[in-house]
Amino acid sequence: MVATAAKLKLPDPASVALKPDSAFTIIGKSKGGYDSPKIVEGKPIFGIDVTVPGMKYAVFVKPPVYGAKLKSANIDAIKTLKGVTHVFTLQGYGDFHSLQDGVAIVADKWWYAKAAREQLEVVWDDAVGTSHDSATYAAKAKDLAKTMGAAVASNGDAEAALGKATKRIEAWYEAPFLAHVPMEPQNCTAKVTADGVEIWAPTQAPAWGRPHVAKALGVAEDKITIHMIRCGGGFGRRLENDYMVEAAAIAQKAGVPVKLVWTREDDVAYDYFRPGNYHKLEAAIDGGKVTAYKARAITFGRDGKVAQGAGIGPHDFVPLVSPNYALEQHLIETLIPTGYLRAPSSNALGFVHECFLDEIAGALGKDPFTLRQEIVDAAIASPRPVKDGERGPAYDPKRLKAVLASLRTRSGWDAAKSGNGIGYGVATYFSHRGYFAEVAKVKVDDDGNWKVLKVWVVGDVGRTIINPSAGANQVEGSVMDGIGEMMSEITFDKGRAVQSNFQDIPMIRMSQAPQVDVHFEISDNGPTGLGEPALPPVIPAVCNA
Repeated sequence: MVATAAKLKLPDPASVALKPDSAFTIIGKSKGGYDSPKIVEGKPIFGIDVTVPGMKYAVFVKPPVYGAKLKSANIDAIKTLKGVTHVFTLQGYGDFHSLQDGVAIVADKWWYAKAAREQLEVVWDDAVGTSHDSATYAAKAKDLAKTMGAAVASNGDAEAALGKATKRIEAWYEAPFLAHVPMEPQNCTAKVTADGVEIWAPTQAPAWGRPHVAKALGVAEDKITIHMIRCGGGFGRRLENDYMVEAAAIAQKAGVPVKLVWTREDDVAYDYFRPGNYHKLEAAIDGGKVTAYKARAITFGRDGKVAQGAGIGPHDFVPLVSPNYALEQHLIETLIPTGYLRAPSSNALGFVHECFLDEIAGALGKDPFTLRQEIVDAAIASPRPVKDGERGPAYDPKRLKAVLASLRTRSGWDAAKSGNGIGYGVATYFSHRGYFAEVAKVKVDDDGNWKVLKVWVVGDVGRTIINPSAGANQVEGSVMDGIGEMMSEITFDKGRAVQSNFQDIPMIRMSQAPQVDVHFEISDNGPTGLGEPALPPVIPAVCNA
């Protein structure tokens, strides 16, 4: 049918009448999630539920220090334990996206494999991690902040404006490393035969995993079939497919189909963490306006290049604040695996710059909402030209202007009264082509415990919300994710993660979930995504409150 259709003559586009929005019967109408009833009923639809005939269960023990090498293990002793069918080592090849050194334990049941793991004694060569810990990183960041970094973006003369300013504001911000911690730990089922490799994986990017499996197993990519199974949460973690490579490699060496299931501790220890970063910020104030803005970011690198997920680009909001600005970046070399967490880069930079903007508003004696509107108005009056070599989505301040006006009304900002432990905060961000602004109402008790009571969200993602119900769900989920991220951090000690499970990585609970008011500001622009842009503003909005 496809081959026949490909031969049909295309009509003249000018003669094709498109269906008007008013005639849509699916687009723009709320539809429930296809799998929602199955999820509510506890149906086995996730990767961790997959079973295939003849399947065994596996755990894979990797070094607690990233990049460490396996020296020895009591493999013969583990082979004698109840239910254990195979124990062997696998050797990595230096690609942190793929297979690492480790010991595989295969058993008739997963519990047998886990119990055997607890008796495994492994010796690692882990000297590589000696200098990689949170305290060392923080000290390096402080030192680097004293010197000029590599230029990322600039306009005008920020140094001159800072030098002659009647008032200067300086601040130091830190954003921590974060783990993804999806509710379903990493898992994968794999079968390797002479005919090829078959994989069942809860992955966000199966095509990215295929070449890694091919390299680790020494098979052609066209011999690998990947079944994409529903994920129990991903948030960017399952863009990486290390667990897929591990399952396939174990199945190949064991000679039987294998389901690999990570423990929660594995899931935390071997995450691809949201990179931490540090920021020295300076602003100049003259005549009631921000005349200069300078941001020196210290983030992380690997092999001399910006680490995955650690990039800071010229379009990351700073240029909007002042006509004179400078954005610089230093790198701290790390062996910690880093990756993409929902709203990559923006989830940290939104906090940093939007909170500093509130400090600037305080120094100016201005309402923080009004200051943001003035900055947007100035950007409309004097558009910033895109310089040669710069890339990134075009920013239209007129769209954010409409979003802010709508939010000010919906949130009742001008009538909101802070006091008695109640505060209100506002923040905006242009992220992943979405224009969002949010107001948070927060209560702090006498012991310093805080709770977000309500969040108002207004966003512009174009002319059409394909599924309004799913759209609101994405925004509400982004708000909950952002608030949850404020409750934890990952720290490191000599190359290994200190935190390991929910006892030291608290998740937001239902009793902590705020009311969320969602409104989409419809504009005459093509629709863009909703998975990312509602998250960055909620963190600074809560902090500013």
